[in-house]
Amino acid sequence: MTTLRQDEQSWQRMRTVFPIIALMIAGVQPVAAACDARANYDELRAAVNNCQRHLTPESTWIEWIEYCAPGPNGVLFVKVKSGKARECRYDAVPAETWSDFAVATSKGRFFNHEIKGRFACSRRP
Repeated sequence: MTTLRQDEQSWQRMRTVFPIIALMIAGVQPVAAACDARANYDELRAAVNNCQRHLTPESTWIEWIEYCAPGPNGVLFVKVKSGKARECRYDAVPAETWSDFAVATSKGRFFNHEIKGRFACSRRP
C-alpha cells in the first residue's frame, strides 16, 4: 500500500517525464525556453535509448554530442568543455538537424545558429 505522498511523487514524475517523451514520439516540437536545471534530467536520460554519440575533439568548447531517437524527433545531449563541464539536453530535435550537426565543420557555429533557442532545453543539475 502506498502513501498519499508516494502517489503524489509518482504522479509528479509522470507529469514531467512522460509528456516530453510522448511529444517526441508524436513529432511535436515544444516551444524553446531558457535552458534550466530540472530534477527529472537523469530520469529522462535513462528513459531514452537508441543513442549515437560523437566526440568532437576539433571543437574548442563542445566535448561531445549525443542523439537519442525514440521517435521521429529525438533528444540531443551536448557536453561543453568550458569552466564547469556542463551537459545540456534539447528536446524534440529532428533527425535531420542531428545529421547536419554531426557533420558540421564548426559545431559551435552550427549550435548557435540551428539549436540554441530553437528547442526546449534543460541542463544537468
